[in-house]
Amino acid sequence: HTTSYLVRGSQGTAVLVDAGSGIRLISEALAMDPGLEKICIFLTHYHLDHIAGLPTLPMLYKPGVQIDVVGPSLEGIDCEEAVNPILSHPYWPFNENKSYPANLEFKTLPAERSLEPIACNELTLQWCPVQHPGGSVAYSIDETGTSQSLVVATDVEWQSSSKEQKNDFYKLCSGPGPVGLLVFDGQYSREEYEERKGWGHSTWLDAVEVARNVNAGKLLVTHHGPEKDDKALSLMEADLQEEMPGAQLARQGGHIENP
Repeated sequence: HTTSYLVRGSQGTAVLVDAGSGIRLISEALAMDPGLEKICIFLTHYHLDHIAGLPTLPMLYKPGVQIDVVGPSLEGIDCEEAVNPILSHPYWPFNENKSYPANLEFKTLPAERSLEPIACNELTLQWCPVQHPGGSVAYSIDETGTSQSLVVATDVEWQSSSKEQKNDFYKLCSGPGPVGLLVFDGQYSREEYEERKGWGHSTWLDAVEVARNVNAGKLLVTHHGPEKDDKALSLMEADLQEEMPGAQLARQGGHIENP
């Protein structure tokens, strides 16, 4: 499956980061909470592997549910303009003149670094731009009144990032407390990256560097290459853990408590 993360606050608030095909597994988890009436989906960018699962979200077809889809303005394209086409003909059997049973609203973030966090009940979100073809953002998610914190940077080419981009990312990770869990792009080995510079992704060693610099409690390396089978990923994880004990590769269906 492609990227989609579910974050649940202690009071039950549901926030999704990206809406790739993995949203199907998230839907199974959400179905265990039949009283859930609102979810917020924050998109890092609009490449197809990060939005293609959105039409399959069962909550879209549940009357009375509020679904906010939030994403940055990238290259002059806002969130609704980028996402709405895949929710209608010819890509999906709905048309723009027919509303979904759920109340679906789009909100566009400015592409620059957030100055004020967005509150989603007990959760607060901030973002900053990161280096990726066509643009992308990383998100931090914190729980008010606790030390729980998460930073997600699914698609970022760290070695091609400017000094300003790196500083903005470090600021994103700086408060209100140390990052409990850092989810960071580490698709390539050092050797693979040399052949794929400019493709928009980092090495797992870049992820280790960033995790150390922000004093992250735990590192989860994400965005695996589709050409890699489980054996190849296991070998990569062994190298990762030799460099940073306790770090892991992200796994489909994985669950982490209290980052």
